[in-house]
Amino acid sequence: MSYSDFNLSSVKKVFQLNLIEQTDLFEQTPDLNPSPFLTATLKDNLAIALAINTEKVRSELLITPILLEIRRRFNMKTLMKWSLEDYHQLINNGVLCKKKVELLDGELIEMSPESPLHSYVTRSSSDYLRQALKRLARVIEAHPITLTNSEPEPDLAIVKLSPTDYKHHHPFPEDIFWLIEISNKTLNYDLNDKRKIYAQDGIIEYWVADINNRQVHIFLNPKDGDYQTTKIVSEGVIKTQTFPTIDLSIQHLFSW
Repeated sequence: MSYSDFNLSSVKKVFQLNLIEQTDLFEQTPDLNPSPFLTATLKDNLAIALAINTEKVRSELLITPILLEIRRRFNMKTLMKWSLEDYHQLINNGVLCKKKVELLDGELIEMSPESPLHSYVTRSSSDYLRQALKRLARVIEAHPITLTNSEPEPDLAIVKLSPTDYKHHHPFPEDIFWLIEISNKTLNYDLNDKRKIYAQDGIIEYWVADINNRQVHIFLNPKDGDYQTTKIVSEGVIKTQTFPTIDLSIQHLFSW
C-alpha cells in the first residue's frame, strides 16, 4: 500500500478512532535544541524532500534523521525494526551518508570511532592473514556482510574466494569462514550482542581479540542461537576449523 493511500480521515474510519485535539501531550516536556548533525542533515535534505514532495521521500529524508536523533539522545533502541530492504533504501537515498551506522537485528547502531591502536591491530592482522591464507580465502577489512536481518561491518571477515569478488552482493553467511572483531573499547558489545547475532545466522567461527588483556575469545559450533563451544587463548598458535593445518601465531596475528 502506498503512502498516498493513508490520510487522517481514512485511518479514523478504518480503525474507528476518536481524535482528541485539546490535550497537549508534550506540555510538560522541555524543549531540546537539535544537534549540529541533525540541523545540517535537515538543511541538506529539505530542498530535495520538498521538490519531490511525496510522503515516502519526506519520511525518509526528514523523519528518519529525527528518529535517529531521538534514539541517540535517549540511548534508545530503534523505534521500529528495519528490514534489510529498508536499510538499503536509506543507504541508496543518501539518508545515512554522514552517519556511521550498521544494521544489527533490525536496529540501526552507531559504530564507535576507531582509535589509532585499533586501526593498527586491524591492519597488521589483515596483512598477516592475507599472507597465511594466500589463494585459500579473501580477507575483508571493515566492510559489510549480509545476514538475515543484519548488515554489520566486522573488523575482519575471512570469506570464500568468489569469481565475482562480491561485486553484486556482500558476503552471505554461507560465504564466511570466520569473523574477527578487534575489541579496544567495545569488548562487552562484541562478546554479547554481536556474538548472538553471528551465532543466530550460523557463522561457524567467531573470534574477539581483546587488545587490552591480550587474549582471544574463540566461539565455535553455533546451535540454537548461541555458540556451544568457547575458549580463551592468550599465547602460542591458533588453528581454525576451516584450515586446521595452518598455524596462526597470536603474537604475529595481533601484534601484541
